[in-house]
Amino acid sequence: MAKIASPNFGQMKFILSEVRELDQSLKQIQDLDQVQIEELKRRLKSLRLVQAKKELESIPIERLSDVDKNIRVSVLRGAGIENIGQISRYANFELERISGIGEDNRRRIRQAADSFIAGMARVNTVRLHADAPDQEELDVIQSLYMRIHLVGPVQEAKRLYVDTHASLEQCLSAILVKGSLHWFLASRSKKESTVRGYDLLNKLLEDGYRDRCKRLREELVTVSAAQEKTILEDYQKNAAAYYAALEKADTGFQIATGDLTFPRQLADEVRGEALDTSLLREETTLRAYQEFGARYILHQKKAFLGDEMGLGKTLQAIAAMASLESGLEGEIKASALSEDDHRRNQGHFLVVCPAGLLINWEREIRKYSSLSPLVIHGRSRDEAGRVWIEEGGVAVSNYETMDELWEMLPDQFSIDLMVVDEAHYVKNPKAKRSIYTRKLTELTDRLIFMTGTPLENNVYEFCSLLLWLNPQLGHEAQKYSYMCDAPAFREMIAPVYLRRKREDVLRELPDLIEEDDWCPMSKEDRDAYCEILMDPKGSFPGLRRVGWQTRQADQSAKGIRLLEICRAAAEEGRKVLVFSFFLDTLSKVQKLLGDQCLPLITGSVNAETRQNIIDRFRDARPGSVLACQIQAGGTGLNIQAASVIIFCEPQIKPSLQEQAIGRAYRMGQVRNVLVRHLLCEGTVDERIRDLLERKRDIFENYADSSVMGEENRRGDHQPIIQDIIEEERRAHGVGAQEDGEKRRGTMEQEAEDCGDPM
Repeated sequence: MAKIASPNFGQMKFILSEVRELDQSLKQIQDLDQVQIEELKRRLKSLRLVQAKKELESIPIERLSDVDKNIRVSVLRGAGIENIGQISRYANFELERISGIGEDNRRRIRQAADSFIAGMARVNTVRLHADAPDQEELDVIQSLYMRIHLVGPVQEAKRLYVDTHASLEQCLSAILVKGSLHWFLASRSKKESTVRGYDLLNKLLEDGYRDRCKRLREELVTVSAAQEKTILEDYQKNAAAYYAALEKADTGFQIATGDLTFPRQLADEVRGEALDTSLLREETTLRAYQEFGARYILHQKKAFLGDEMGLGKTLQAIAAMASLESGLEGEIKASALSEDDHRRNQGHFLVVCPAGLLINWEREIRKYSSLSPLVIHGRSRDEAGRVWIEEGGVAVSNYETMDELWEMLPDQFSIDLMVVDEAHYVKNPKAKRSIYTRKLTELTDRLIFMTGTPLENNVYEFCSLLLWLNPQLGHEAQKYSYMCDAPAFREMIAPVYLRRKREDVLRELPDLIEEDDWCPMSKEDRDAYCEILMDPKGSFPGLRRVGWQTRQADQSAKGIRLLEICRAAAEEGRKVLVFSFFLDTLSKVQKLLGDQCLPLITGSVNAETRQNIIDRFRDARPGSVLACQIQAGGTGLNIQAASVIIFCEPQIKPSLQEQAIGRAYRMGQVRNVLVRHLLCEGTVDERIRDLLERKRDIFENYADSSVMGEENRRGDHQPIIQDIIEEERRAHGVGAQEDGEKRRGTMEQEAEDCGDPM
């Protein structure tokens, strides 16, 4: 019988120690989840108490008698104690020194004040300030930073620990011989067990276990070592994620429907609806009201989601689709279908929206979930439609393509969930797009209409759309449409209509919501853009005006989207600020909006005239627009009358953009501020956004040199600007001037592919 080779026991000792250490570190990382929650709750409790004490400084001392009528508040007032908050700054002996306040009265006063503090701490809304936060605020923000940035490593550590811990224990138990002398005396079976266990340990380490554990530990160290500046910058960029994490960790922080007229029984049923988020990306975090919205969609099956803009209707719909897809996958895996049948039996979801929102939907689906979007539009629509029919996924198509999509579908085809975005597009039942959209809705048991327009703006239109979802309730709503403002009417339509306002569900958020609007270029947009690229001088300012180079702004990608945003703002009773670096862009905006737009604020407008324009804007009706050159209107002005801000192009100097936002987002602003960035996909807009973080200093320098409109810009920033131009030329197949005509011949086809309305 062959002799069993002895292991290297010195190396074995090191390996065993390393494996135990790695296994223990995994256990510690996976346990961080609960540790973080407890630490966050402790810090949050401290913050609530501090903020409650501050708020009590606005409550007069006389209110103590609401708790205890025997307290001599007049004596306290006479001693200079004017509000309840001041009580916490007095030591017990100091209170007892006040004439007329003995030990017994001091005890009553302290108990009453503590009762106010505790009550305020329970009900007050937590606000986390990024600018000069208190230590308690900073502690909470730091805990949230850790929780958000370690969610991926913690989840991976949990999976890895579950997959390996039992095997590691078996291997360690199998290693019965751990030294040379013991080996000499051991039986053959013990030697075989030792070699087998040791070999399995080494194989596990070589297969990536060691590297994964070390990477997870390094990520933990990196996140834990983050500096205050880094943490606050991250909070400013991702405030919504921080508050979502706060909601998850603190049950006292939950917000449900945001609508007091919503029936309690229905709300309880909706909260009980299962929502599977396993197909959402790890970094996707739903706010409590968004979870409620997704559950509402799943529970009601056919409904109208009418949240105000900026509340994430798109994300709620994606979450509902992802939950349904998870359930479908579970059914498929439990079946005896082949792999090909699995693929063909995945869910079929359909999103119908205006052509200008196709790119947004595709990007949002990819950003927030692992669902597969397929844009059915343009020249590739037939192939995309075929793939969707055969393999499933999320089809994203525009209203004008509904007739062709209808013709593609085989008999007995069904849609698992259909989303109709900007549902007012199908308000005319005789329109072709309405007819075919209606036909497609008959192929699904789950239908969601989405719009941010309040029902009060057009009750008849709203009721006609309700007929698609629930004919009986739609007819009932039409009968009582005259009382649409009454709570009873709201309660009646609650089974098919959910609308939340920002003020109701984002009360604790910093009042700033930023969104990117990706606009598909029209043929005219693309022609103008490529013409600039063919210029041998490569005008960077010209490229930056992408989406605004056409003669008719209402035919341009960005012009169409700007009109839509301004219309929605007017319907919500908001005013709009529009910023651009370029005068000709602002002139087109002014012409596009007509009387809705006040006189432009540019660098040539003197201070007195500028202030007169701002005063007119302050007193103007909702829906009014003030367009400003960012260098002129972005600094030194207070424009709190506006609560929607639109940037016509990416600003290459981030500090200038931040100053512009600060014109409306400042003390005295009583509404949430929405910031919209108009961008064209596959253009210099995208390259500037991608490079801004990595090359921030270069863009700052470039912008500094271009404020006065210099044409010949030189310096360290010039090479990267030229690189952007060359990359754009390659991306669009544009070379020297003589290639222009050849390129122009293919642009019509490309424009159709890139979202030009059919």
